[in-house]
Amino acid sequence: MLLVYHLPVAGYLLAAIFSLIVRLFAGVPPWLVIHLTLLGAATTAIVVWSAYFVDTLLVVAPARRRPPSLRVAALTAGVVGVLIGVPEGWNVVVIAGAALVAIVVGVHGWLLGAAVIRHRRARFAWLGWFYVPASACLVAGAALGATLAVTRTTDGRLFAAHVMVNVLGWVGMTVVGSACAMWPMILATRLPSETAGVARLSGAACGVGLALGVGGLLGSEPIAVGAGLAAYLLGVVVVLGFLLRTAVRVGRRPHAAVFVASGIVWLGAASVWLLLHGPGVLAVELDRVVPWLIPGFVVQVLLGALGYLVPVVFGGGPGGSARVRELLARWWPVRWAMLNVGVLLVLFGDRRLGSAHRWSALADTAWWLVGISAAWFLALAGWGIAAIQRMPPTLPAQTSR
Repeated sequence: MLLVYHLPVAGYLLAAIFSLIVRLFAGVPPWLVIHLTLLGAATTAIVVWSAYFVDTLLVVAPARRRPPSLRVAALTAGVVGVLIGVPEGWNVVVIAGAALVAIVVGVHGWLLGAAVIRHRRARFAWLGWFYVPASACLVAGAALGATLAVTRTTDGRLFAAHVMVNVLGWVGMTVVGSACAMWPMILATRLPSETAGVARLSGAACGVGLALGVGGLLGSEPIAVGAGLAAYLLGVVVVLGFLLRTAVRVGRRPHAAVFVASGIVWLGAASVWLLLHGPGVLAVELDRVVPWLIPGFVVQVLLGALGYLVPVVFGGGPGGSARVRELLARWWPVRWAMLNVGVLLVLFGDRRLGSAHRWSALADTAWWLVGISAAWFLALAGWGIAAIQRMPPTLPAQTSR
């Protein structure tokens, strides 16, 4: 069933890549590319994998596990409603879609929180410090987004709060917490003794920082905003330091680890930029931070996480897993360089994502690099999974001897 859950993720990413390419020649709004990636691909992947991690790492009894089938179906309906309703100006559809997304993620967070409470003595119970607040962030973000779309308000505070709770909260906190849990697995090493302490410190710093920052933003308190962003940045830096220390100690750098760590570096860089300039500039200069957060952080982490999880979950045994892992590792330095160089070129390009006129050749090239890198991974992953599905059941056991 996990494979079925990922069909919407692949569909959203392909649609985002297609929209990005079309935007180079036509008037596709950047809003669509952003929401296909964040609200579509990232949100669906988070719902699927956070449920999987909690069930697996907390060793939830099979009878108590709640497969996310209904959540994914309802979430897809809500996301499609938002994606269609906003461009067409269908307020009823927008409100219904946003409400459905908020309900699904709210229930999802409640289920994860209940599982964490039941297994609070488990080694990975600290995942609740990230997943539950992150779910609350998306509920708030959906409400803010619907308000912005329906009222057409130009209040920069609401817009900045919408971006912060969705990207830094829902996606950011989920990624940071999942990275703490996945990192030793990606590096094929034992769980360091410091993991739980690092995770709790990071979860508390990010959660309190976001609450303080968004509250200060809506209340027009710049000191609170700065303090909140500083606390959030501390949470990101603490985890990034943990990731780098563990990687140096182990001495291995698989492609999945490089992508995940690079994505979190971009999250930290974006947090520094917001701290220096203030989140209020998001209302007028969103295009300045889009490359940091969308391809740099979200897409890169998604590709890295799937680069590790796809062989493990869909490999069909040791032999199949090794085959898919080897396939996904092909030319990974080139794909990694294309994505990150593309982000850098966009940052230094002389045309912005939201610009009404034609992009510069530099920005065109940059977004082509980003799109090709993501599409290349999707093609390899699809090829590998399809090959495994066609393998006889006995073949993985034979190849693993």
